[in-house]
Amino acid sequence: MATIKIRCIGEDYWSRLTFQGDNGKFYKILDCSSEEEFENLSREEQIQMLETLSTSVPINDPQGEPGYICWNPQKFVLIKDSACTPVHR
Repeated sequence: MATIKIRCIGEDYWSRLTFQGDNGKFYKILDCSSEEEFENLSREEQIQMLETLSTSVPINDPQGEPGYICWNPQKFVLIKDSACTPVHR
């Protein structure tokens, strides 16, 4: 199974953390924690929050609605990048 590297790109209008995969698609977590809270969590706590990682509908829209839960620890890898930035358009 190919892995998808995801990085936090900020919050959408509903304050849901939004991630972008190296496949170009967008994902969200259903917990409305702020980007600052997420960045301050331990790696283990971040991974636990990712258990609600969902597709964004439409998949190419960072402001899209959460779709189906797709988290799979063998499929997704969280990349520690620079701090999350807003995705508001």
